[in-house]
Amino acid sequence: MKKFSKVLIVAILASASINSAAFADTDPFPGVASGGEIPGTRVAGQPGITCPAGSGVGIESNATTHEEFSYCVKTWQPQANIDAMAAYRAQVAAAQADALAQSQAWNAANPGHQKCFPWGPFTDPNGGTSSGGVCANPVEPGPGTTVPSQSTDGVVGPTTAPAGSASSTPAVIPTNDTSITGNGSPYTKILAGQHSTAECPVGFQAANGIIVAIGTGTFTECWPDLAWKANRLGGTYWEQFKASGGTYDVSAVIDALGVIANYKTQAKAVAQTAADLTPGVQRCSTWSVYGQTGQECAYTGVTPTGTASPSDSRTATSGTDTATVTTTPALDTSTAQSLSVTNLETTTASVTLVPVVVAAVPVAVVETATTTTSQSINAKVAMGVSADSGEQVAVAADLSAKPLKGKFVLTVNANVESQQLTITATKKGGKTITIAFITNSEGDRTISTKNNLSGYTLTLKSGAQVLDTFVLKK
Repeated sequence: MKKFSKVLIVAILASASINSAAFADTDPFPGVASGGEIPGTRVAGQPGITCPAGSGVGIESNATTHEEFSYCVKTWQPQANIDAMAAYRAQVAAAQADALAQSQAWNAANPGHQKCFPWGPFTDPNGGTSSGGVCANPVEPGPGTTVPSQSTDGVVGPTTAPAGSASSTPAVIPTNDTSITGNGSPYTKILAGQHSTAECPVGFQAANGIIVAIGTGTFTECWPDLAWKANRLGGTYWEQFKASGGTYDVSAVIDALGVIANYKTQAKAVAQTAADLTPGVQRCSTWSVYGQTGQECAYTGVTPTGTASPSDSRTATSGTDTATVTTTPALDTSTAQSLSVTNLETTTASVTLVPVVVAAVPVAVVETATTTTSQSINAKVAMGVSADSGEQVAVAADLSAKPLKGKFVLTVNANVESQQLTITATKKGGKTITIAFITNSEGDRTISTKNNLSGYTLTLKSGAQVLDTFVLKK
């Protein structure tokens, strides 16, 4: 049987023939589903047929035969359905208006910052659900007005970072039966067709990639563990791996990057704890580990007059690391450090680091590039596509830097894919260096530069939003 593709266009015509009788409680077309074609009404072409009450004109166009037909489509609904949908729409509209009012009130009480308020989820009469959030425009601080910022305790880690080393296991150079080569050549195994990592040979199951060779076919590139790790870091790490004949092990470097990210998370948690105790004042905590330094800042908003106090449980985000911060009457000095901050009276806080899912930021957490005591803050939250879920999330990223063989290797780990980011290097008396790039599908990017960055302040941004900043020591 020959099949034809069809394009169906249904137009419901508002005319005198479709009046209130179309929505009476007596079904004028029993046995016909809502949106279905009413039998006996189909005609060829588009003659502008007139449909009875409770229906509208539908037009069918066959893209293959170029034939067109007109017919009547059932639009009738019982009054109960109409009333239910109207009530649902009114519920959504009221919730959106309430979220907008809350966001406007919060933004007004916290100039220079923005907070989004959620609404829903609501279930519609057809069984679907809807939800969302409303973000009113931030209220800019008035002329000469600054947003206060204070420092709090910092966190300090080891000064010497572990370096890569030679693996005790000799590299295996696989034999491939095809002329196709991949990014990991000659250390990867190439298989014809599309395969999962489990289908790759033993020893080459760390990762896989699909190669589409036009005119030749589809192939799978299977990666060994050491090659995959070095390639993910990229830059001089991958070059050093190839120069070593496949024996260079970057596992220690990856562990060091994880340690740096952990200290940033601790600093973020300390800053958030202090911010919870001083609403309306941004709090910043410095971190220092493996010769790199920086600061993490957090902000807890002033509760607008006439609204409920914010929850004691907050989410602080630093790069891909997230911590849940809960204020309590006791101090956990092993995690939060001592909060010897002025004007805090005798109040103390406890910080609990708990992995949670990164979501759109409900409480404004702002990164800054300086430690001045009073400054304006850019509170616009950059959004991007999550490298894990594909959903829209607030952009977060970590930046690290390391000198290697006369070059500097910059490594970015973000939570969003294909995101335009910028690294700016500044130093007093030095030339400003700007590097623009796009993250890969996993949210990562490694950049190698011959510029001497010693003593420079490195700042990672998404648009105008600062994601990470630190001083690369000489």
